[in-house]
Amino acid sequence: MRCLIRGSIFSGGRHAHEAVIGIASAFLMLTLAVAALAPWIAPHDFATQNLARRLRPPEFWGGDWTYPLGTDNLGRDILSRLIFGVRTSIAVAIAGTLIGATLGTMLGYVAARLRGSINCGEHFSMIIALPRGRPCAQG
Repeated sequence: MRCLIRGSIFSGGRHAHEAVIGIASAFLMLTLAVAALAPWIAPHDFATQNLARRLRPPEFWGGDWTYPLGTDNLGRDILSRLIFGVRTSIAVAIAGTLIGATLGTMLGYVAARLRGSINCGEHFSMIIALPRGRPCAQG
């Protein structure tokens, strides 16, 4: 299929990959900066409740700039909660990556150390074949 936009990131080639990597890197750096600077850039405390200001609409739906994304049902600022939520998301992603890397490294070490006496593929097939949830659930 021929690309209609010459020189764009959709036209393929080496430069397109560099552009995508640059955009993804910029987004990652922005996300990390927001997480690191959350106490200073959040307009309000993320946990402070103000029932008098609950369910305020966002600014673009008739609200005001005091709460740009509005408030939730307990009067907490949604923008501040999103900014502080980035920290939790990054922590979960890093923890999951470290756990997966550690378990994978240990399994690879054991498989290499035993030199083929254990077929890891069969074990993974057995794990995948197990039903999710309660295996003997009735009703």
